[in-house]
Amino acid sequence: MIPTETWTPEPATETPTPNVHYATTLAIDGGEQHSCVLGNSCEIGILVTNSGDTSDNISLALVQTGAWPAQLCRMDGVCSDNSLPLNGMGPGNTAYAKLVIKLPGDATSQTITYGLRSISNGSNGSVMSNVVTVAVEGK
Repeated sequence: MIPTETWTPEPATETPTPNVHYATTLAIDGGEQHSCVLGNSCEIGILVTNSGDTSDNISLALVQTGAWPAQLCRMDGVCSDNSLPLNGMGPGNTAYAKLVIKLPGDATSQTITYGLRSISNGSNGSVMSNVVTVAVEGK
């Protein structure tokens, strides 16, 4: 009996893992000082940018709160008291959200500071923006 040749598959070439860069930045629309009228709601625009080179799910977080109740809101009406998801942000894209503060009518005139940060969920939270503060003067 004559042996027949056996085919041996060649191992597949490894696909290189791409070097993904996650990054996010945060800015307050109109600057970090805002005046609001006591007894009303005050809306402050927030610009969250995916400054990395890949699509990412980014969360906007309220990391420092003040005496007046505050929420983070997307433009589609979804709001959160502490962390707001901004899913599917392409590289270089900016999302617009709002910090909504309810100033009680019986509050005294004062300035309250709130702190915000954006967090890359693609990096499992290890990449985040600096904390940006906004000072809200109630009049």
